Amino acid sequence: MKINKIENIYIRIPREEAYPSLSKRFPLPEYFETRLVHISTDEGIDGYAEGVAGAYAARRLIGKDPTMIERFLDEGIIENEPFLEHALWDVIGKAAGQPVYKLLGGHKNKIKVYLTTVWKDRRKGVFGDPEEWAYVAEFFVKHGFKAMKIQVHRPDPFEDLKTIKAIRDRVGDKIEIMCDRTGRPDGRVWSHYTALKMARELEKLNVAWLEEPLDRNDLDGLSELAAAVDIPITGGEAERGIHKFKLFLEKRCFDIVQPDVHWGNGILVAKKIAALAEAYCKPCIFHGSDGLGAASTLQASGAVPNCPWFELTTHALQPPYPYSPPEPPILPWERWEPFNLLLKDKPLYKIEDGYIKIPENPGLGVRINEEAIETVSYTHLTLPTN
Repeated sequence: MKINKIENIYIRIPREEAYPSLSKRFPLPEYFETRLVHISTDEGIDGYAEGVAGAYAARRLIGKDPTMIERFLDEGIIENEPFLEHALWDVIGKAAGQPVYKLLGGHKNKIKVYLTTVWKDRRKGVFGDPEEWAYVAEFFVKHGFKAMKIQVHRPDPFEDLKTIKAIRDRVGDKIEIMCDRTGRPDGRVWSHYTALKMARELEKLNVAWLEEPLDRNDLDGLSELAAAVDIPITGGEAERGIHKFKLFLEKRCFDIVQPDVHWGNGILVAKKIAALAEAYCKPCIFHGSDGLGAASTLQASGAVPNCPWFELTTHALQPPYPYSPPEPPILPWERWEPFNLLLKDKPLYKIEDGYIKIPENPGLGVRINEEAIETVSYTHLTLPTN
C-alpha cells in the first residue's frame, strides 16, 4: 500500500445549519469552519484527521508505505505534523479493520470524562460569580457528568477559593473538581509561597489536582512543591517529546503528566510518554481536546493503562465567542452538532454515566461521509508533490 495523495480540506457550514439549537441561543459567527487532512492510498483506503498538513511533509510522504510511522518520526518527516500522523493511523486502522487503540495494545473501551471550563474572559477580567459557577456545576451534574476542571486565574488567587467552596456547597462531592493555573514562562505566574498556600487550601476542599501552578520552566520549584503538598501537581501540556517528560519524571516535578496528543506529540510519542510515566508509577492523563480532534486522543487513551481520565474541553466554541460558561452552559453533544453533519455515524461520541466511549470503528473510530464533505467544503488543497 502506498500514499498517492494528501490534501487539506477546508469546510464551512452556515451557523443555522451547523448549530440548529445553539444558533437560537447565542450570536454565533456566520459560519462554522474546520479543516481536515485527507490521505489517499493506491488501495483505495483513505485516512482523515482534523487539522492541516504541511506541504514539505506531504511531499516526502507521497509514494511511501503509510504504516511506517516510526520511521517517519525518526527521519523528521512528520515532526511537528501530528495531524498527518493521525490521518496515517486512520489509514492503518482501516487497513487492519481495527480501531487504533486495539492496534496499540488495547486497554479499555471507555474512560472517565471530565469537562474543562474556563473563565468567561480572563483577559478582560470577566471571571464569573461563584454562585454562577456553582450553577454550572449543578447543571453538569444533572446531565450525568461527575468531574469538571476550572481555572484559578483571578488577580487575587484566594478569591478563586470562593468559587470552589460555592460548588461544594451546591453539589457536595457529586462532582470531582480539578484546578488549572496554566503556568506560563512570561511572569504571569504565582510565587512559590502563593502556590504552596493555594495547594494546601485546595487540599482542604478535596480538589483532585492542581495543574501548572508555577512557571513551566521552574523545574526545581515544581519538584519542591510536589514534595511539600498532598494534592497532586500536574502539567506538561505544552511540551513535546519523550526527553522533556523524562526530565519531569526524573526530577519528580509532577505527580501526573499531561502530554498533548492532538496538537503536539501525536499518538505514537504520546504512548511512549505514557510508558515512561508508567515506569515511574505515575498516571498520564492526556491534554484536552474536542470535536473530531478528540478522536486521536481517545484512541491513545484507550491504549494506555495509566490513563484514568479523558479531558473534554467545553470552551472555544468558535471566535468571537471563545469562552464559557454561557447561560445556560453548552453540553458536549450540542458542540458536536456541526461535526455530526460530516459523519456516517451519529453522534460523534457517546457519553454515559460519566464515561466517554472509545470509538470502535476501524482507524480513529469516526467514519467520514465523503458525500457530505463535498457539499460543505469550499476548498480542496492538494499539496505539492514535486
